[in-house]
Amino acid sequence: MARQKKARNRLLKTHSLLNTTGTFVAMLHPLLLIIDPYVPFSWMQLLIPFTAPKEPFLYGLGTLTLYGLLFILITTDLKNKMPVKLWRSFHLIAYVLFLLALTHGIMGGTDASNIVIFSMYVVTFVVVLALMIAQIHMVSAIKNKALRNQKVTERGLHR
Repeated sequence: MARQKKARNRLLKTHSLLNTTGTFVAMLHPLLLIIDPYVPFSWMQLLIPFTAPKEPFLYGLGTLTLYGLLFILITTDLKNKMPVKLWRSFHLIAYVLFLLALTHGIMGGTDASNIVIFSMYVVTFVVVLALMIAQIHMVSAIKNKALRNQKVTERGLHR
């Protein structure tokens, strides 16, 4: 049991590190757009969704995604100060944000036609989908086990 707890803690630390690193990399992306001569952006166009000079909807999705990532990062830091169900609800927004970022990258990215970049999008989608299915399966198994244990306990009480 101690080994499982250590593995879970290691997994949570890795998840947290990847989340924080990914959010800061995502924050670097619009900063680089300020100096990108291909599609010039002003600070206001980067900060206010749907105001980009080209493809405002697709670039607006990127802005909303970044704000969402920051929201998840902040609420994760505040996890111990809020009800678990509320935090989980906020955390599930990450799946929607992933789809927004994917749409932004594939449809609005100037490098999406590059086979390496497009392959990265496909691989990340497949990995996230597989992890989501595994998580659903794991949560379902835990709930089923808890229900079975509850039924066994109830049967023992009624005897």
